[in-house]
Amino acid sequence: MQSSVSNAPLRAFEGMVHDAPERQISALASELVYFGKAVSYAKDASLDAFPPLVQMYTSGQVLAGIAAASSTVERLANPTTGVSNQAPYGAYKAETTIDRLIRKGRVWVKSADAVDDFTKSVFIRNAADSGTAASITDTTTYAVADQDTKTLEVTITDADGATVQTATFSGSTTTAAGVAAQLNDQLVGVSVAVVGGQVVITTDEVGEDMEIAITGGTSALTWDTPVDGTGAVADIPDNSRGSFRATTASGYTEFGAGTGLKWIRSATIGGDYYGLLEINLP
Repeated sequence: MQSSVSNAPLRAFEGMVHDAPERQISALASELVYFGKAVSYAKDASLDAFPPLVQMYTSGQVLAGIAAASSTVERLANPTTGVSNQAPYGAYKAETTIDRLIRKGRVWVKSADAVDDFTKSVFIRNAADSGTAASITDTTTYAVADQDTKTLEVTITDADGATVQTATFSGSTTTAAGVAAQLNDQLVGVSVAVVGGQVVITTDEVGEDMEIAITGGTSALTWDTPVDGTGAVADIPDNSRGSFRATTASGYTEFGAGTGLKWIRSATIGGDYYGLLEINLP
């Protein structure tokens, strides 16, 4: 593997195959899949099924490969707008066959950062990972007085407004673990855990619209200032999913050597970063 940035073809574009791939398969797109994006399939699916059903990479699914361009034409019409010379330049439409799903080979992709260090891991951007959740941590000193029959009112706010839930403790409840377990059983849309000896309630959804607050109840629990969610998830376009990043960053999923992805070359074309990505899957 080269250790320095080398000159790349000036006409490189997303999804352009560098040389004949050692292994490629066909797959059925379950949604619009842009050239040069990572695609995945559900964990309970099998690549033995033909053709496998794939979508642009989503967290929690299995990396299936890179959707290579089906044409050598650099600037295809934008599949959404129909306008030529407008990124993204090409895609496989939903319910059509991806005839060049690269599992072993080298393909040009667009990178969020300059690929200037070939030892860096490869990260894949996923829209669902682009924000943080809201959370609140208790400041209670344990063991606390028995909370049997006491209540806790929790208000969760998202883009659609506020929802109020009330949890009622039952039985001897004096420890952080006991409090967390009962809240987990009763509250919806959050997860509750003990972190550093304190109870933390975290929303399942992320984004700047997410808020959480303790707004009532009879329990003796005390709470710190809540932390609001961050990140405007809805503002991230669908075509950013499955795009690549060259550096470690919060909100990106690392594949690295574990799945056989590595950078080979780089180029800057029209102000955009491109990387020649090598994929090596069975």
